Amino acid sequence: MLLKKITISIIAFLATTSTFIQSYKFKKLTVLTNSSGKKYGGHYAVTRSLIEGLQKIGANFNYNPKSTSDIGDVVVVLAGIPALKKAINLKKKGVIKKLLAGPNLVNLPHDHNRLLGSPELDVCIVNSYWTRITYLEDMPSLEKKISIWPAGVNSEYWKPTDNNKKDNKNVLVYVKFQDGKSLFSPVAKILKKYGWNPIQITYGSYNINQFKNLLSQSKFAVFLSRSESQGIALAEAWSMNVPTLPWDPGYLKTRFWEYKIISSCPYLTNELGIKWKTLGELEKLIKNIDIKLKTFRPREWLLENMSDEVCAQYMIDIIEAL
Repeated sequence: MLLKKITISIIAFLATTSTFIQSYKFKKLTVLTNSSGKKYGGHYAVTRSLIEGLQKIGANFNYNPKSTSDIGDVVVVLAGIPALKKAINLKKKGVIKKLLAGPNLVNLPHDHNRLLGSPELDVCIVNSYWTRITYLEDMPSLEKKISIWPAGVNSEYWKPTDNNKKDNKNVLVYVKFQDGKSLFSPVAKILKKYGWNPIQITYGSYNINQFKNLLSQSKFAVFLSRSESQGIALAEAWSMNVPTLPWDPGYLKTRFWEYKIISSCPYLTNELGIKWKTLGELEKLIKNIDIKLKTFRPREWLLENMSDEVCAQYMIDIIEAL
């Protein structure tokens, strides 16, 4: 119940900040990532969303400028430890006035000699409520510096097609890592028992066109992933107006960390789908899913809360609040 309240409060906060502003307190925003030679460095989907979202809302910004003289007074380092170290040095010299970093830099704040604890950092960006809690468990000194920022999706690309799903019995089953793979067979068995046709797609083995095509053919989707710091694939499904039933066991222990709070669907609401822990819970959902499908409004929610432009504005709002 507590996690549900936290999630709802985050969504409510994000929804109240979706009105775009036309003028900014800063002169220019610079976005930095690792210089990989690719169009979008770091986590492709995260970087792409911020860059294209900022373009859509007309923000004054640049991305990975070649010259130090072109770096703005506010810098967001999305990814790349060398990029963060460079920005910290520029902050020390007074070139940068405000420095934000995250969410794709470290697994935990103590990594890389606790670089995220540098006094030059004004904001540590994380992408969900549970990653915020985990970061603070590892480094409590970040308490007043952490802001939650989710990446968005291109709602024009991830847009439903007119393919009449009225009699469609396809269900996309998204499988991630070994935990997900081990669940596919029993999940598929449950779906078939109630007349649904499961279609498997495996993380890391598809391109976005394939994923979009399968979503366009599916009535709903079952996600089999133990944890997601945000869940961009979920958001892509919502943008396609496909509700989701994610497995959410709520527990993960690794060699390095035991997560007290964790989620595979941190932004899930009643408009987007229903989560489940056990196969018994899933079967109860599937048994009555036809009724539930009438209550979901995933694309409507996505357009209001997690499009590229809306999420770019969230970033601007974080900067403006400094």
